[in-house]
Amino acid sequence: MADRNRLTLQAIADLQSATDATLHRDRGGYRVEVANEHGKTFLLDRVNNPVVYSSRDAAKRAIERHNPSITPVMAPQKALRAK
Repeated sequence: MADRNRLTLQAIADLQSATDATLHRDRGGYRVEVANEHGKTFLLDRVNNPVVYSSRDAAKRAIERHNPSITPVMAPQKALRAK
């Protein structure tokens, strides 16, 4: 059975104050990076590891649950990112 992704209270606060969310492919799943005018961070679990969602839809549901005003976007592949 897979572990459930549990966000910390800090991660939920970060998500609620965010204005943007970016999904990054990682370890067979997706990490969520949130940002606002003050900076950006990945959503973290209770041991300060980035939360990895098993699917893009699971990550989107978590974002929508805590901040429905954000529409997440996919990060470009590493080869296509600005240097």
